[in-house]
Amino acid sequence: MKTAGVVITYNRKELLAKNLEMIFCQTVLPDAVYVIDNHSSDGTEEHLRNLGYLDNSRMRYIYMNENTGAAGGFEYGVQVAYEAGYDWFWLMDDDGRPADSLALERLLDFANDQIQSNPYVMVNSLVTCAEGRMTFLTFGTFDEEEVKRRAVDGIIWNEIDPFNGTLVSRELIGKLGYPIGAFFVKENEFDYKVRAKNVGAVIATVVDSVHFHPQANQNYRKILGFTFRYKIEDPWKEYYRVRNKTYIFRREGQHLKVAKLLLSRFRAILLADCKKRETMKMLRRGFSDGRAGRLGITIRP
Repeated sequence: MKTAGVVITYNRKELLAKNLEMIFCQTVLPDAVYVIDNHSSDGTEEHLRNLGYLDNSRMRYIYMNENTGAAGGFEYGVQVAYEAGYDWFWLMDDDGRPADSLALERLLDFANDQIQSNPYVMVNSLVTCAEGRMTFLTFGTFDEEEVKRRAVDGIIWNEIDPFNGTLVSRELIGKLGYPIGAFFVKENEFDYKVRAKNVGAVIATVVDSVHFHPQANQNYRKILGFTFRYKIEDPWKEYYRVRNKTYIFRREGQHLKVAKLLLSRFRAILLADCKKRETMKMLRRGFSDGRAGRLGITIRP
């Protein structure tokens, strides 16, 4: 069975090079590595050529005519690799990288065992940052050793941090279709996990396969002796976060989660030292567009 790596990049040539260095030192090499360059302007192609990556027979470098966002990049990259006939698809963006040379081998060992009983497979490396912390979408951020203690025989079932060292079977892509590029940025990976769960896919994290990824910035504010944690990004990013999650939750009939999403973003805006009026405006617009199903690139960075 053949494996294709799919890496999305935009103006991160140094980080991309570190990623590729780790990909090409795997004990089990992917048969091809598709690098989808989302119209970088930092000399990414020249940098890769100087490092010799473009001479590698396994390398498939594709320069996009425009920046389609991470969502558009993953949609196109998965489509191209799928149409080329590969069996496994190893997905990641440019600012993360496999932690060691065994990451893919350990994923494939587990995934090939699972596919014997269920063709729909989406498994992940354990995502950690350099400080020995990792973030999971459901149960928070924990020390590495604590997360490993939660594992059963080295596996954390039904939980992944998708598109950060994520291995997906051909059969699952055939069932789901490609990631939704119309999200542009934010939540396309969350959507793919939701859709995979809906069809009964194997969802699991293999803790002995590790993937480094920078930890999202967390902010803290003390009020009346209590410490509140929050995360806030640029107004345009908050727009896409709210729009895309609103769309997903409404599609899934999870209307209470839409309300919780809006409350969490209101809270972050109140706590943050940010452009409050502009961010609030983007939040309202994101909710309106998500509710109406208006996807696509509606706001440029």
